[in-house]
This record gives sequence, C-alpha cells and structure tokens, in this order.
Amino acid sequence: MRATKAVSALLVALALVCDASVAAAAGRVALVVGNSGYSHIGTLPNPRNDATDVSQALRRLGFEVRTELDTDLESLVDALRAFTVRSEGADVALVFYAGHGMSMDDVNYLLPVDARLERDTQVRFETVTLDDVLAATTGASLRVVILDACRDNPLVRTMRRTGARRNVSDGGFANLDRSLLADETFVAYATAAGTKAADGTGRNSPYTDALLKYLEQPLDIGILFRAVRAQVMDATGSKQRPHQIHTLRREHYLAATDELIAELYRRADQGDVVAQDELGDRYETGRGVALDYGMAVDWYRRAANGGYAPAQASLGFLYGNGRGVEQDHRTAVEWHRRAAEQGDARAQNNLGIAYERGQGAEQDSVTAVDWYRRAAEQEHYAHDSLVVPVARTNLGNMYRDGRGVEQDAAAAVEWYRRAADQGYANAQNELGIIYSNGRGVEQDDRAAVEWYRRAADQGYANAQNNLGVMYKNGRGVEQDDRAAVEWYRRAAEQGNAAAQTNLGWMYDYGRGVEHDDQAAVGWYRRAAEQGSAVAQYNLGYMYRTGEGVEHDYQAAIEWYRRAAEQGHAQAQNSLGTMYDRGRGVEQDHVAAAMWYRRSADLGNPTAQHNLAHKYELGEGVPQDYEAALMWFREAAEGGDPHAAKDILRLNARRP
Repeated sequence: MRATKAVSALLVALALVCDASVAAAAGRVALVVGNSGYSHIGTLPNPRNDATDVSQALRRLGFEVRTELDTDLESLVDALRAFTVRSEGADVALVFYAGHGMSMDDVNYLLPVDARLERDTQVRFETVTLDDVLAATTGASLRVVILDACRDNPLVRTMRRTGARRNVSDGGFANLDRSLLADETFVAYATAAGTKAADGTGRNSPYTDALLKYLEQPLDIGILFRAVRAQVMDATGSKQRPHQIHTLRREHYLAATDELIAELYRRADQGDVVAQDELGDRYETGRGVALDYGMAVDWYRRAANGGYAPAQASLGFLYGNGRGVEQDHRTAVEWHRRAAEQGDARAQNNLGIAYERGQGAEQDSVTAVDWYRRAAEQEHYAHDSLVVPVARTNLGNMYRDGRGVEQDAAAAVEWYRRAADQGYANAQNELGIIYSNGRGVEQDDRAAVEWYRRAADQGYANAQNNLGVMYKNGRGVEQDDRAAVEWYRRAAEQGNAAAQTNLGWMYDYGRGVEHDDQAAVGWYRRAAEQGSAVAQYNLGYMYRTGEGVEHDYQAAIEWYRRAAEQGHAQAQNSLGTMYDRGRGVEQDHVAAAMWYRRSADLGNPTAQHNLAHKYELGEGVPQDYEAALMWFREAAEGGDPHAAKDILRLNARRP
C-alpha cells in the first residue's frame, strides 16, 4: 500500500486512491478465495480480509487475479473450472484459499460457505478437494497452492459418522503425498498436519500477515515461506507451525528480479502503457527498484499520456500530494478527471474528495456527491477492492450530514451497509454509531456492538474504542470493565486519543484495572498532546490536585487553557476558578467572569452558578441582582444543587 489508513472515511479515501493498479502480466495467473460468512458454521473474521489483501499484493506482482469472496459450492466449482483454462500454458498458476478446511480418510477438503456437513457421506458432495485445486493448476509451469484454512470447524464435531473407524479431523489437514505431486509444484500450509491455524486478533490471520510481509520481496519461494514460518511461530509461541511440501527443482521468484524489471523496461520502451504504469508503481513504492518519486512521475506520465486511466489516477495522486512534482491540486484534479471520465472508480472517488474539500476545484458538495455516486455504484474495482466501499462510505457521509443532497438517514444507512458488507471497517463502525444512536434505524445496542466488533476485529481503532464504551456502560453486552479496558488499550496503543483518554479514566478510577494515578496521567498526557480537550482538562485536574504528578497550578492552568480554547465547558469553568482564587495566576475577577460566562453560555450549571455570584457581588462585572437571579435560575434548571437556596437568599435580600 502507498499510504497508511487514516481514521475518517474521507481521509482513508484519500489514502486509498493512491494505490496504482498493476495489470496482468502474461503467464502469471491467480485464483484467490476467502470464505468468512459460513451459513451453518458462523463467521470467520479474517478470510475475506486475507483474500482481499493477498489479491492486491498479487496484482502488484503482475498476476492476473480472480478473487472470490464468500463462495458457495457452485461458484467455487465454476471458479476452479475457469482457472483450469486460464492456467493452461501459464508461467505461474497460484491458488490462495482462506476459510474452513478439513480432512477425512486422508483426503483434504475446502469448505464453501453453504456447506452443511450433516453426514460424512455428504462431504464429497458439499466441498471441493485439494486434489481438485491442484488439478486446476496442472497446465502451468510453476504451480503454487497456499492454504490458510485449518480453522476450528464446529460442524465436523456434530457430523454423523457412518463408519466408526472413519478418520475425520475437526479443522486440520492431513499430510499430502509428495510423490503424487507434479513437478514444480509448491503447496504451503498455514499449520502442521492435523493441527489448527489461528484467526488472530488483527485484520489478517497470523499466517497471512506474515505472507503479506514477504510476498512482494524478491526472495526465492523456498526462502520466502521459511521466513513466513519463522514469523508465524514467533507470533504464536510455536503453537502454529506452517509447513510446505514441494517438488521444485530450481529457484522460483514471485516478486521482482532483475530479469523481470528488464522485461518491464523493454515493454515500456515499446509503448506498453501497462508496463509503464507498473514501473511507475514500482518506483513509487520501491518494489524491486530504488524508491524514486521523480521516476514514478515520469513513467506514470508516459502511460497517462497514452490514455491509461489507472496511471492518470496515480499521477493525479502524486500531484495532489507533491511527490516527485511540486504540489498542484488543480493539475491533480485534471488528471483525476481524465481517468474518472473513463470510469476509473479510484479517480471518481478522488474527484468527490476534491469537490467536497475545495482542493483544486471550487467547493461544490453537489458535484462531490455525483462523483462519489459514480464510484459507489460500481460493483468492484479490480485494482483495489477497498476503493468502492470507501466511495460508498463517503456517499453515506454526505447523506448523513445533508451535504450536496437532502439529509436522509435511511439512505446513509444503505450506503454504509453496502460498504460494511464488503468488509470495510470504517463503514462498519459508522453503522455501529447509527444503531447506537437510532438514526435511520431502530435503536439497537446489540446490533451496534456487532458492527463495532466486526470493525474492531480488523484493528480499526475508532471501533475498538466504541466497543470499549459499550462494555464499560453495559450497552448491548454484559457490563465488563476488564473487557472495556482491553478494547481501550488496543485502540490507545494505535494512538487513538479518545481511547487513550478513556483508558486513563479507567486507571484514574480503578475500573477494570488497579487504581494507578501515574498510569492515568500517562494516558491523559498522550491524548492531550494530540489535542484531546477532554484529556487536557483531565490532565489539568491532575496537576491541580497533585494526583499522579507533582502539584503544579501553573501546569494545571496551561492544560485547562488548551481545553478551554477548544470550547470545553468544564475547563472554561475551572480556568475561571483559577483566576477567581488566584491559583497559579494573579487573581483577576474580570478574567474569571469572562471564563465563567463562556462556560455558562455552553450550559454548564456550575459555571452559571459561579457567574451568578459574580453578578451578585459585582466582581469582574457590574453588580446586577437581576442578572444574578437569571443565572441562578439557569443553574438550578441545569441541576446545580445549591442554586435554589441562592435564589431564595437573593430574593430575600432584594429591596
């Protein structure tokens, strides 16, 4: 990937659109299958993500990739049948499978999402065998099959056996007979025979996570998978031990070699826009060549001038971000427009962002919606499976906020749901928020938790924080402070300021963890330094009271001020109190009244009560009993416990 994921759908969209496509290089074909949504077993969190990410990596390596997600038996058989044809005469045929697998009587089976497995006699009619997969690759010179499939399978445990001695695994694969493999075949298993592979807690399984780390490095395939094995064993404490069986007689490289780069140059110099775009991508990402944005611009421009839409979109990204060229949003928009008018979803989404933000084009929310919609209505984008769900999320945001279209919560939900069903964590988190608040759908905390969890399991920090809030408050789940702390911590360690603040609060009050003021201060500080007003206020309070840090009124004032200037009402009231009492600053009733007033105008009842006293006494403001009574009444209506008595007292004193 060329950019890292950001926390908002809009920012993520801008990052994602930089991913340049890599079209197929003749002779390198791949079938990638990721089965998560099993109808009769339950959902596996990672296979869709695993397949999506592996597909993108393989495309960057020049493979022609067919990706199948949540595939039923009929679709899986059709995909294998088609792949058999595509593999004929190919240099490399690669199959990656993530999902449920099993073995029975030493035959290995891959499970489509509609498998029932009610009886052992039905297994061969409801699954495909590993032999079927290997047969689909036989026409290629090099055959690679990668199986991240040995998950725990509850259906196997309930399946009726017709033979008492039938050997059935509950998720592991059996050993493959090497002597039966064709020459130049490589089969990689996520774990050892008869054992199970972990799904992990992040976006990808431990095995696929390691595979993605090494797949695009110019390593011999044997060395590559030994490196994968080592990382998986380290990550799982040697509980999961990947292994390989092969009949290779020579070295093979999936990633760039000098010969491949030379071939790309030869094709590019002959005017092949696909090769030109590929070279642009390699120079932009440093894959197989030294990273060089200037060279990336040159190669993208050659392909873009040849009318190749993916290169036009990539060139637009480089202009928009000032990489290899002087930053120029107008030129970025022009290149995106050329690609978008050819139907490039990535460029269409980028144009939506440009019009929404007014970058390189006059700000125009209606036009932004139009471009988002064009991208969102595409079923998929071959070069990056996240582009379409990002556009759908951006369109959902516009409906949610009523920007460029009439506000329509139900339409927002529909676009978010379409993106969420594609596995996009940002949209899943937005659906969680909507179900939590009941906007556009019936309020449903359990549904909110489910959507938060789906996003959180992918490592999305905002959702992890939100899931922590649900556990802390017992909404949609049984109240569980320890679970809340765990989810806060996962998000906080990614730098999420809201989670850092919440985790600090849990340490501050000893909820789910042992009370620890110093730990609380540490987490508050990390969030405060990112600009979190709540954390700044909390840190100011800790300095004022000397909890977890040495007592320091001046530091308290500094943190209160940072939060107050962001409009944090409690910080404004606290800052007023510091001026009122001359703590850390020279006593200043005018400044105190000013900060009380700003907080009071935001509805803070304590500040309203404090401001009423200022008017009663004429401190920092002209003495005014009517104004004092008005503010005492506002404070009382807001729940201040002392204001009612002050109203009676002041009324008794009035002439």
